Amino acid sequence: MSPDPAPLVVYRGSGKTGAFVWSPFVTKLEARLRFAGISYKVGTGSPASAPRGKIPYVEIGPAEEQLGDSALIIQRLVTRRHSRRPQRPPIPRPARPRPRDPRAVRRQGILLHRAREVVRQLRRHARGRLTDDEVAAAKADADATVFGFVAGSLVCEAAPTTAKIVRSYPVVVKYAERIHQKFFPDYEKWD
Repeated sequence: MSPDPAPLVVYRGSGKTGAFVWSPFVTKLEARLRFAGISYKVGTGSPASAPRGKIPYVEIGPAEEQLGDSALIIQRLVTRRHSRRPQRPPIPRPARPRPRDPRAVRRQGILLHRAREVVRQLRRHARGRLTDDEVAAAKADADATVFGFVAGSLVCEAAPTTAKIVRSYPVVVKYAERIHQKFFPDYEKWD
């Protein structure tokens, strides 16, 4: 992870380092920070000392600014950081000569109509309006959320039924294991 000029402390509610906590929101936040390469330290913390009365929360920089709610923290620290990248300039379209054959004109018109329809559908779904960075960030957010809930379910001893249900989906467990191996090699793995 890259060193940040402003130290970041993630308060997880547990003093145990090198292990996942039962809260999926804590694991989601830690996963998203690790996906983005943002370094952080772990602190104990408690809901009583949290700015919104829940964990996780973070303390940012020497001014010790506190920020709560995992989604807001991710938006502030990760999403905004990536949206500051310079946008790529639009690619100029090469000029195409107009076909003279009536059948070619008709084919070109049909293809153009179909292309416009696809663009309209994409815009209706908002997918056509997203940059590559925004799509990547959305995928990373989804991965972090799923991983947080899977890892939290597997380490929470108070909910053995939930862990059993999660384990009944081996593909999901293997997915979580791959994320664990790549981004959390310093953490204990669930049993």
